[in-house]
Amino acid sequence: MSTIRELQEHITETYLPDVDPSELDRELDLLDSGVVDSLGVLRLIAWIDKRYGLALGNADVTLDDFRTISAISDLIDRERRPVARPM
Repeated sequence: MSTIRELQEHITETYLPDVDPSELDRELDLLDSGVVDSLGVLRLIAWIDKRYGLALGNADVTLDDFRTISAISDLIDRERRPVARPM
């Protein structure tokens, strides 16, 4: 299952229980539309940590990283990349 699809399912299950995941536009502004508020962002951070093993608390993240499903997916992809280490 793709990250986008997992995010659509999690967000509809948690914040929009009456919406089918396939109907949730990946570019919908989750913050401006009120789907996710500041507490919801914290819940998303906890879910991402549990689901993907990514501790975002120390990462360089902003609210814009949680604005759309695409932005959240990009954040997850960015944090999954291995860090280049000096030789």
